[in-house]
Amino acid sequence: MQIGRKLIQHRFARKWSQAKVAELTGMSQPNYSRIESDQQEPSLEQIHALAQVFEITPEELISSGNAPVFNSENQQGGYANNYFAHQDLLALVQAKEELIAVLKQQIDNMQHRLTQLETQNIELGNTLLKLLKKD
Repeated sequence: MQIGRKLIQHRFARKWSQAKVAELTGMSQPNYSRIESDQQEPSLEQIHALAQVFEITPEELISSGNAPVFNSENQQGGYANNYFAHQDLLALVQAKEELIAVLKQQIDNMQHRLTQLETQNIELGNTLLKLLKKD
């Protein structure tokens, strides 16, 4: 059973974080994340809790159909029929993951460069002190 895609669709439709869904269902965020990414099968209790939070039946959650997602509040406070295509969603998630990886690499590079500059600064300070002592 792979329900991760449906969980992502319902969560995105409500603009909720994984942490919010985890809190509402009584799970830890890492546990919910593993279920959403299909790395872990949810227990029967977790299926019922998730279905209740997303206002659907457990059968809708575990069915293999690709039904649209309902119950997303629109700006007027009502409900709109939001459906996120699976491929589009996966592409968005992948693009964000790639961006995060690039940004992490840039941070690592900047930290390395900062360490180099600090070392150079210390060396220059020591050289300056030696020159001042000679005078």
